[in-house]
Amino acid sequence: MEFFRHTYFFMELTTYKKKCKPDLFFLIFKQLNKLNMMKKITLLLFALAAFYRPSFGQAVISVDAPRYNGDWAALVGPNGFVSPSAASPTLSYAYNRACYLITQAELTRMIATNSVITDFGFDFYRPGSVAVTGQFTLYLENTADVTYNKGLTFSTLLTGMSTNYTGNLTLPGSTSQATNAVSVPLTSNFTYTGGGIYVAYDWYTSAPTSTAYARYLTSFDQSSMGANASAPIAGPAPTTLTVDTRRPAMRFKATNTATNEVGVIRVLAPGAVSKLVAGGHDITAIVKNNSINALNNVSVTLNVSGANSYTDVKTVTIPVGGTANVSFTPFSPTTNGLNNMTVSVAADEYSDNNAAAWTQSVGCTDYANNPPVAASVFSNGSYGYGGQAILATPFMVPSTASITGIKFAPSQSASGSICGVLLDAGGGIIAMTNTLTLNAGSFGAYANLKFSPAQELTASTSYYYGVAQLVASTFPFGTASTFATTNLNLYYTVPIAGGSIGSAQNHMGYLGMNAVLGFSNTTLEASASKTIVCKQDGPGTVTLTATGMTTYTWAPGGQGASIVVTPTVVNANGNVNYNVTGTDGPSGCKSSLVVVSVSVSACAGLSSNTSNGYDIKLFPNPSVNGKSTITGLAGTNVITVYNAIGQVVLTQMVTEESVAIDLSNQPSGNYLVKITDTNNESRSVKIMNQN
Repeated sequence: MEFFRHTYFFMELTTYKKKCKPDLFFLIFKQLNKLNMMKKITLLLFALAAFYRPSFGQAVISVDAPRYNGDWAALVGPNGFVSPSAASPTLSYAYNRACYLITQAELTRMIATNSVITDFGFDFYRPGSVAVTGQFTLYLENTADVTYNKGLTFSTLLTGMSTNYTGNLTLPGSTSQATNAVSVPLTSNFTYTGGGIYVAYDWYTSAPTSTAYARYLTSFDQSSMGANASAPIAGPAPTTLTVDTRRPAMRFKATNTATNEVGVIRVLAPGAVSKLVAGGHDITAIVKNNSINALNNVSVTLNVSGANSYTDVKTVTIPVGGTANVSFTPFSPTTNGLNNMTVSVAADEYSDNNAAAWTQSVGCTDYANNPPVAASVFSNGSYGYGGQAILATPFMVPSTASITGIKFAPSQSASGSICGVLLDAGGGIIAMTNTLTLNAGSFGAYANLKFSPAQELTASTSYYYGVAQLVASTFPFGTASTFATTNLNLYYTVPIAGGSIGSAQNHMGYLGMNAVLGFSNTTLEASASKTIVCKQDGPGTVTLTATGMTTYTWAPGGQGASIVVTPTVVNANGNVNYNVTGTDGPSGCKSSLVVVSVSVSACAGLSSNTSNGYDIKLFPNPSVNGKSTITGLAGTNVITVYNAIGQVVLTQMVTEESVAIDLSNQPSGNYLVKITDTNNESRSVKIMNQN
């Protein structure tokens, strides 16, 4: 029975067929499910302390290696994360022999030097359906090794190791997707001397049963975690092992003697924030009392350095073996760049766990729960579904803003079609972006998914943004598995048609998924004095105007809030696009790009004005207080107004696309408005003048 092998498994969702565009069908599923969220930009912390297993704080310390349940997750290391993983479900095993290295870095923040280890066991995810009992022998050895160095011959690698348990071991059975733990008291206690530990075991059952499932530490650089071998039937046990880059989750128990021991478990903050958000954002830390007694007046310090500086101190009381969620005063960064955050407690009996760190990016428009790393970092794993699905992450903004798009880092093996999605707190789809088809060339850069139009967000209201996998059995989601996310509740499955928030997906690592926000500080509007220029009138000038920012850059055109351009095209007809961006003076933030298009037309005459892209209209008709407006003009035109007996009461030459006519000094009644262009073509419109 081999319960120490690793393969990925992927969840299958019900297949829905929906295109990635706004649809009233989606809105039917919207729910007003208001959650009790923090009223700042936040990671939406759902009582994380409930997820942590007791370790210190009891007479007996329970130490998981790796610390897959969240405690000390940062110590999993730069090459690994924890994944619920499955061995082959079709085979049965009688023998399993293995030897693995647990490094000092995994142990020293959880177990003190010279601690006496009294129990050993494993943690299982989705164990086999039937419990099975076998003969189990455990070997342990203290070591200074930082990489596996025991070799592959089982009899040889046992040299120097002590035998600490020999007896029965019953592996759990379950028909549900549950976590199970099993441990045995050591027949010979083991004293940990402060380095790493080699763990070897020899397991045999006379009645092989189906494969069990375990939690594993995954080493993505493919370095050796140890060696493993199994035999499918009763008979000679394997003598030569195979190099293994995976390792089961193991558990040690030891006596706790600490009276003043506090550990910082995590710093919880967004990975990217906008400095334009009013009110700042929350930073929270989880600290744990690892002592055998309650601790009062524990000072917890937040220090931010780098692009911005900030310090805050909170005092908490922590019961025996308990945790405290420490909420610092909201932080409002003002300078673009990287913030280095450290949360620390005072030196105590065991100083190696007295601080935890987090890095955060400050910019103008991005919000993200994931760390601020390059798109190519999201390559260590690829994730997807057998059916269509949405993966979404929670967020809220405490001030007025909009969401203009989503930046998404695809996996290295990305394929299929995706789009961005904005959902309400209940999982109802509010809007969807353009659809993007992924391929091998998509990896390594953020894909830009745009909401059209931008979606206004209600301040301090819970939302989810995410990415929809539109094609079944593809793996578009790249994961930065080098950063542990266990129990952070950051990513949730949602049916492709929306309607409900599904289960948290905490085993993937972080996804590269940033929300792009819009603010009044970065909102630019631009217009042209004319959108149509007639070629027969000769080179015509157009005034381009931008508002909302402090400085403006046009391409082509140069600098300035208002510039004059002469649009020209080679062919008889064509468009000239003028791109403009603006910069907000106080914040230094740039606006998104705005395009102003001017059509250069042959303008053959009023008789063909509709085909040339414009249409003359006169409104209101009847006039209001004698005033109406003519729109849809192009080139140079003469406006002549006649009364009921044919007398000219108004004449004017115009070059604008829109012109007002004022008959307020004329009696009420019927009039004729005649428009004549430079080709001497005319169009007449009747108007009722009312004063």
